[in-house]
Amino acid sequence: MLTDDPDVPNFGEIEINFASELERRETNTLTIPIVDFNYGIFPNVQFSIESGYIWEKSQHDFGATEVAVKYNFYSNDIVSLALYPHYIFYANDSLFKESNSWEIMLPMSFKLSKKLTLVSSLTYIKPTKEQNHVEFGSYLEYEKSRDSYYVEGYWEEEPQTKDRVLINLGYLHRFHDGLAFIGSVGYEVQSSQKRATLGYLGLQVSF
Repeated sequence: MLTDDPDVPNFGEIEINFASELERRETNTLTIPIVDFNYGIFPNVQFSIESGYIWEKSQHDFGATEVAVKYNFYSNDIVSLALYPHYIFYANDSLFKESNSWEIMLPMSFKLSKKLTLVSSLTYIKPTKEQNHVEFGSYLEYEKSRDSYYVEGYWEEEPQTKDRVLINLGYLHRFHDGLAFIGSVGYEVQSSQKRATLGYLGLQVSF
């Protein structure tokens, strides 16, 4: 899911996501592997670092590296809120280099029933060389035993062009407390480019 939730690992807990992502457009882009490392550095505080290796036509190189800290500053049985600043940067010689950026995200979740949760996140993005813009995403999660099902809508402001709107369907299966499978498929219903289909597959390991 593109929308981020406010949950963080327990203090001292490590969570690692190993994943791949495919974007089908005029030119197909495969990102594999994606490694997302998360660590509970303090109670209610998570440190994260994520990067991926991009394959496009005959070119391949590392993409962006993202460093972030998430602070879950409020949580009860119904509502959870976090503050999630990121810094995203590229190696100077990366073939896929874009503008480095600062991002401030406010993830939030609302427990609607025993099995249904609404998760939303609002993000303000400040690139070093482009116009500032915002993104907003929201998904419904239906949880049943070890399985969770997701329906997501995601909107990304595109300054001076048509905004990007994406619909995503996702699935998560928990093999046990420390291992889960995650998959999703999405489609751009609005884009300034040719509309893309996106797919994501990953494993989540925690210990």
